[in-house]
Amino acid sequence: MKQFTIRKEKRRLSLFVRIIVIPLCFIALVLLSTGIYAFIGANKITRLPSETSEDFPANILPVFTNASFTSLDGLTKLEGWLFRTSQDPISTVIMIHGFGRDRLQFGSDTVRLYDFFLNKGFNVLSFDLRHSGVSGGNISTFGYTEWQDVLGAISYVRKTTSTTDAVLFGFGSGTAAALMAYEHLPEAGGDDEDIDYNIRVLGFDRSYIRAFILDCPQVTADDYIGLISSDKLPAGNSLGRIVVPYAVRLSSGMDHRYNLAAILSRTNLPVHLIHGEYSSEETLKSSQMTITERIRIFPDRTTVYEIPGQENGITPYCDILYDPSGYTGSLSDFISLFLPS
Repeated sequence: MKQFTIRKEKRRLSLFVRIIVIPLCFIALVLLSTGIYAFIGANKITRLPSETSEDFPANILPVFTNASFTSLDGLTKLEGWLFRTSQDPISTVIMIHGFGRDRLQFGSDTVRLYDFFLNKGFNVLSFDLRHSGVSGGNISTFGYTEWQDVLGAISYVRKTTSTTDAVLFGFGSGTAAALMAYEHLPEAGGDDEDIDYNIRVLGFDRSYIRAFILDCPQVTADDYIGLISSDKLPAGNSLGRIVVPYAVRLSSGMDHRYNLAAILSRTNLPVHLIHGEYSSEETLKSSQMTITERIRIFPDRTTVYEIPGQENGITPYCDILYDPSGYTGSLSDFISLFLPS
């Protein structure tokens, strides 16, 4: 009778293991594998080398001075070019490149943007974000740390130019860095007790930002991470898009994702949005959602330029190459409407 009871207990234990323990172990293994995949993927894409302008022929550039300054973190040294208009400057345009690029967002075609703004009466600061071009830094985080670089750039412009405000021109993930930088600044005349000390001592607030120009806006900064994950990682278009952004945020010290569309919906500054029929369906949908929401809330403070469609869709970060005259023409219209001399 005793042996029968023991065998019965063993059967119960075996049943418990099969029903409860084995599935739990399987779930734990899946979660562990997913976590490892996420952090390996994040480590890979954040350390991808960027293009560099180090060997770019400077003789085709307008007259410039080398710009060297530090990010808000006080550690990351950033390098760039400052172009000064020959006219009485209206403002200074700070160009913020996208992931994998450097200060020459469109390669040699970027020069046409420098010339355009200078002729319109704007200074231009074009610089390399961290881990890009010749700037310092070990990783690129799609805006989650680069917003500090943008604040460093604004501080540099404020100290070295005669203009009293700045226009932030972001490309791709550079739009995330621009909007996050704005979000971290205190409101004009607001209570800054909850603002970090190193931001309070900068000496400027959101009122220093005069307008935004955003090329390839997305709903969240994570959308830019998903785009690169799908291109660079195995299973990146499915699993990578979901889990790698979280690992990138943790690597940058951020515990939440930034909703860029929400930031745009809270500011009544003039905004010019540039987008097109992107070859990535997810990128296209995110861009359209962001633009639709912005126009719904601030129709009179928003202009939009849609790049003419291409047979196979367009590639983000290459927008100006598809229609140079239309691209700069849209900028001219925006300036005439919101940034007159």
